[in-house]
Amino acid sequence: MIQPEEIQRNSDGMWTHSAWDAFCGEREWVPNDEVDEWLKEHGLEFAVIQLESESEDHPAYISYFENEDPDLEAWAPSPPSGDGWFLLSIHDTEDGPIQIWAREKPPAPEDDDG
Repeated sequence: MIQPEEIQRNSDGMWTHSAWDAFCGEREWVPNDEVDEWLKEHGLEFAVIQLESESEDHPAYISYFENEDPDLEAWAPSPPSGDGWFLLSIHDTEDGPIQIWAREKPPAPEDDDG
């Protein structure tokens, strides 16, 4: 089971969980079917949060999009709603900075045929 790790962001405010880093390796892009399989193997679900979805007056939004500064230090990791989320990565992409969150996938509800 993949567990949360201590977040130690680099000088540009980026960080990647060791398990996610091992899975992605040096690839810039991982096919969705590989990501889906990896999540299934580890019993995880994930969510992606984009800096672009932050308020336009957020300091990190201003720094990145208006001042063209790639430093993400001002963008604090903020998990999706719900329990159990832990950070897999906060990094820049071709489409802008993202946070990738994961949590243990809840068990499927049992059928109640009554």
